[in-house]
Amino acid sequence: MPSKLLTSTAITDTISFCMRCKKTTESQILEEDGKVFLEKKCCGERVLIDKDNSFFRIKSAEKNLETPVGLTARELHNLLFHQTTFHLLYVTGKCNLACPICFLKNLSPVGEDPSTEELEKFLKSLRPSIVVFEGAEPTMREDLPLLIRTAKKTGHIVKIFTNGIKLENESYVRELKKAGLDGLYFSIDGFDDRIIQELRGRPLLHTYLKALGNLKKYRMNTTLAITIKKGLNEGEIPKLLNFAIRNRDFIKAAFIGGVWLPTAEGLVPSFTLPEIYDLLANATGISLEYFTELARFRWNLYKLLSILDGENSKFSLLRGETIYFKIKGEKLTPIIEVNELSQINSWIESSLIENKKFNVLRRILSNPLLLFKTVKSLPLRVSSSFILSRFNQVKAYPYHINSGFFRIIIKSLISYSNIDLLRPPAGEKETFHLYPIESTPLPQ
Repeated sequence: MPSKLLTSTAITDTISFCMRCKKTTESQILEEDGKVFLEKKCCGERVLIDKDNSFFRIKSAEKNLETPVGLTARELHNLLFHQTTFHLLYVTGKCNLACPICFLKNLSPVGEDPSTEELEKFLKSLRPSIVVFEGAEPTMREDLPLLIRTAKKTGHIVKIFTNGIKLENESYVRELKKAGLDGLYFSIDGFDDRIIQELRGRPLLHTYLKALGNLKKYRMNTTLAITIKKGLNEGEIPKLLNFAIRNRDFIKAAFIGGVWLPTAEGLVPSFTLPEIYDLLANATGISLEYFTELARFRWNLYKLLSILDGENSKFSLLRGETIYFKIKGEKLTPIIEVNELSQINSWIESSLIENKKFNVLRRILSNPLLLFKTVKSLPLRVSSSFILSRFNQVKAYPYHINSGFFRIIIKSLISYSNIDLLRPPAGEKETFHLYPIESTPLPQ
């Protein structure tokens, strides 16, 4: 039987970075067989950016950034660096695990670890930001408490992304707390040592539980970082969320993403955001429509603010969403009914047709009943944190943490190969930092 002839439909033009030509270049976003691709015009390099064209269209935004063509990786890095107040800071290539799923081992070496002096100088050069120390494993640095103290003195919010092994030592947790650590992402992929063995290379459940006990004792603000591998641990998501709910005195959120898999074409994410939404719908019993409408609302609000505040939005090297939930009993529930959210989305979208500040405001204010209903339906701390994060993520941070709601963060890494430089992929101003081009995931 002859194979199906696939045709491509152009969605929009953009600027991206070509891994072959090593420069920013004119590109085109294409739709083909229900998927979305980014194709570089310089040499035809193509990467997959979304497996669901309908979900991509929900998130698509008007062009609002200017990026010249012909920039080198270093010039692009410098341009994006000055547009962020959220830094994931690579501090070491050392680790006390050899995880089979670690994407760093599939990348080129990043060189020597930065020195204490280099990192202190860098931290002092930043305006107040949210700084997340990561690696490989940041707790392998003996000077980590010193770096935390330096960052705090400079006015930063400081977190770490850790496998949790060294947190089994209570005195070490106490030391990090005393240094001023604001919170951490704790990697845990399930409560079954068979699963942990496959993903992390050795059984660690006892270590995890002891470390989590120490974090609970010292009330360390914790986000469970859950990595999902297809066919292995999707069923662990409900268990991990239930554990988080029962321990919400110190676990405030969950961070969920898919394993990055090495292929002949480079590293590819095993789950797209729509697929993670589907997993969450099954895990929580909340309809998939709610997650879709929430993503639609987030982007509608983002576009509305872009028009009203007149500020060029900053770039992000993360794709994803932060989803807020109420906790009733021991269950996660929506913060707003899906039919109300759909109605609000349609109202905002009808207002955005005008695309001019005064006309948009006029259309919004023309329906005071729905405006009142929107304000009443959406928790003040949630909407405040989103709006404030556009201007100052450090000041928005307490609203995120103390909102009284549970957060699930779903995000996927963007590399040099798949960035859309004209349309920021998230509402917040955040970025990965200090991964040179030689150590970025290859084209998908």
